[in-house]
Order: sequence, then structure tokens, then C-alpha cells
Amino acid sequence: MYNKLFQTLDHEEEQEEEVGTKHVYAPLFGDAQTSKEQVYAFYQYWEYFATNKQFTFADLYDSRQAPNRRI
Repeated sequence: MYNKLFQTLDHEEEQEEEVGTKHVYAPLFGDAQTSKEQVYAFYQYWEYFATNKQFTFADLYDSRQAPNRRI
């Protein structure tokens, strides 16, 4: 279940990357047979993960329409 979730997230990130960018695939979530090195690689990748997705559709206000920076 979680492996599929993280693969889906990785695939969505791949779709958001700029054209021509080589995608670095995320390590798999693993199972009971996964080595500790693979587990460490998984957590190292996702620990500082930052998305490329844009969520401007969720903003209440369009900051480009403000009369100045303070507003």
C-alpha cells in the first residue's frame, strides 16, 4: 500500500519537472526483506523532500494584483 503511494508521488513529481530534466527515481518503500541500506536510502530521500507541484489554485488572493509588497 505505501510502496504504491510513494511511487505515485514520485510519478507526479516527474510530471512536474521541466522538459529535458533527467528524473531521479525515488528509492522504493521496501518490505520485510529490504536491507537496512535500502531503508536508509528511502528515508534519506524523503526526509528533506520538497515538491515541484504548484498549488496556486488554492490561494485565496492573487498576490500579483496587490498594489504594493506590504499588502
